[in-house]
Amino acid sequence: MNLLKPNLFKQTSKVLSMNTTKIQVIPRRNQTVEIDGEEYTLKEGEITELPKWLARMLDVECVPLKSSDIKTILMKERNPKLTELPSNFYDRMEFSTEREAQKAFLQLLDVRLEKIAKLSCQFVDVELPHEEQVLYNKMKELVQEWKKYIIGRVLQNGNR
Repeated sequence: MNLLKPNLFKQTSKVLSMNTTKIQVIPRRNQTVEIDGEEYTLKEGEITELPKWLARMLDVECVPLKSSDIKTILMKERNPKLTELPSNFYDRMEFSTEREAQKAFLQLLDVRLEKIAKLSCQFVDVELPHEEQVLYNKMKELVQEWKKYIIGRVLQNGNR
């Protein structure tokens, strides 16, 4: 039986999110940047969206999720179904320095992880944020492999 490679989630998620994800930012000064023929005009203090990789290089402040936003999602997660997360949820959480937001995030992560684990045993198709989809797919694959192994072992031993 294959074991999960710990870096797989990190590598896959990092590559995809750095190349495609846009995040909200607030420029600290007026600036114009041209990259690969695409021009970005940023005005100081005005919220705009940029590719995550570009935001890391410019003089901008990323707009993080607030603890109240996360607590609202956490309350909705009391429902048995997974709640839809805001666009680029995990990317925006990377920039959250508020202690209460981080605390609520950890609680939310535990609740969602439990729900994703349950779904992975039901073999249903779900649409999740990329970070969770990678986890779900690997968990589902692992459960299927384990179940196949156990059934084969038990049924073979029962036929002796």
